[in-house]
Amino acid sequence: MIFKQFKIKFVFTLFITLILHSGLAVSQTNNKLNYYSLIDSAELYIDNNPKVSEQFLNSIPDPITSNIKDRLAHYYQLKGLINDVNDEAIKQFQNFSLALKYAKLEQDYDIAGMVSLELFLTLI
Repeated sequence: MIFKQFKIKFVFTLFITLILHSGLAVSQTNNKLNYYSLIDSAELYIDNNPKVSEQFLNSIPDPITSNIKDRLAHYYQLKGLINDVNDEAIKQFQNFSLALKYAKLEQDYDIAGMVSLELFLTLI
């Protein structure tokens, strides 16, 4: 009789433990981090401290295209502005070109206009 009660309690405890562990595992896999705040932080520091801004942008993990979906134009625009401060003309052109590409896809015409002007000015 005592063994039967112990067995029932053991099975019940094991069952509850499995449910809790599986629930935690499922909840952690659906938890996607929001990296948009890093883009916003980078934008805050772009004028005063571009090195800090660059650190914010570099802390976004790869693949960039899936981690900051729908903000890629803004990301590459900021990278291009940082390249402009660092006098890296080739990287600036590449990043502004990517910003223009993604601005068209995301229909962000403000960024598309700004980046188009920057590309024009780098070609003069």
